[in-house]
Amino acid sequence: MEFFEDLKIIDFDDSQVQVSLRRPSFKRLALVLSAAPPPGWAILLQTKYHSMWAVDKRIEVVGNILWVDCEPDDLQAVLDALKPMVAQTNTEIRADMARLKREQATRDGIAMANKEHLARIKKDLRFD
Repeated sequence: MEFFEDLKIIDFDDSQVQVSLRRPSFKRLALVLSAAPPPGWAILLQTKYHSMWAVDKRIEVVGNILWVDCEPDDLQAVLDALKPMVAQTNTEIRADMARLKREQATRDGIAMANKEHLARIKKDLRFD
């Protein structure tokens, strides 16, 4: 992925509320992300979140939906906790993408140097 635009939580989709299997009083609530996240983003966010909250308050990212298992009255507190985590996850993904790009550039440079070296060897070969 060449370009990454920071993800944000932009809405609560109350038409997708589901029953949660965590606790009888919990609901599975759908927070809408500004876009579907790149690979690795959801795992980073989930790790940050799950280290902070009790075991029963879980999140899951599916496409551009951030599912939250909690009591509906707790949604604002969860949202307030998630917003800085989303921003930090964006920063980490951006840094990881930059690192991967640098590593690829290094690999490409090595491959080009090897190709040029082989081209020089080929040019200097004498077959007669």
